[in-house]
Amino acid sequence: MTHGQHNLLVVGVGNLLMMDDGIGCHLAAALKRRVIPGARVLDVGTSVIHVLADIEQAQAVLFLDAFQGGGAAGARYLLDARETLSPRTTVSLHEVGIAATLRELGPEHQQKPLVLFGVEPAVIDFGMQLSPALAAVFSALEQTALHLAREMTWPGFSLAQAHRSIEIADRNLIAVGNSP
Repeated sequence: MTHGQHNLLVVGVGNLLMMDDGIGCHLAAALKRRVIPGARVLDVGTSVIHVLADIEQAQAVLFLDAFQGGGAAGARYLLDARETLSPRTTVSLHEVGIAATLRELGPEHQQKPLVLFGVEPAVIDFGMQLSPALAAVFSALEQTALHLAREMTWPGFSLAQAHRSIEIADRNLIAVGNSP
């Protein structure tokens, strides 16, 4: 790792056999092809608990997953993953996996950044491809996840700052995507 960078674990979560439910896995596969110094990217499918030891060893964790928050298909959500433990929060389709894993973390591992980047699914049904709605915005989702992962590798990461920088990045991505 480069001096000053965190040990970031990026965890792609989802079921690739259920269309948009696999968005976290698709994003993880895309990020594995990118350079993110100080980061390790894993596609865990629906078996989040199996990487508990990796989560404990990491200095920061970014979960990528489908997230039903009530927004339009492709809407992005960024939250502290510990919020999935609260029954009042609309959560990931794999809340049991993420929440159960977070419950197993010892108190010494609870203070690190644990971030969920969720994407509103359009279709959860049998099929290995993303819905046309998510396929159409996949490049922008990948860029946002990449931006977030790179930001999380630096000391002093804050979720509030990430919200601001991702809003700026998303505006830039939209502007680039709409330019002639």
